[in-house]
Amino acid sequence: MKALEKFYRLLLLLIGITGIIVLYAGNLFLLIDGAHIDPAMLFFLPCPIICLFFGLAPKNRVALIKYFSRKHTIKA
Repeated sequence: MKALEKFYRLLLLLIGITGIIVLYAGNLFLLIDGAHIDPAMLFFLPCPIICLFFGLAPKNRVALIKYFSRKHTIKA
C-alpha cells in the first residue's frame, strides 16, 4: 500500500510539473505570437498547482501551509 501511495504522489508531482510547463509555455507562445490571450485560460493554472500540492509528502504539505500563512499574515 505504501508503494502505491508513493507512486501516486510521484504521478501527481509529474502531472503538476508538466501542466505548469505546458500552460506557461502556451501562454508565452500566444503572447509572443500576438494572439489574444483569453483570461479563461488562466483558470486552469491552479489545477497543476493542486496536483503539485497533493503530490508532496504530508510533512511537506504542512510546512508549505505554514510558510504561506507566515508569509501572508497581516501585520498590524
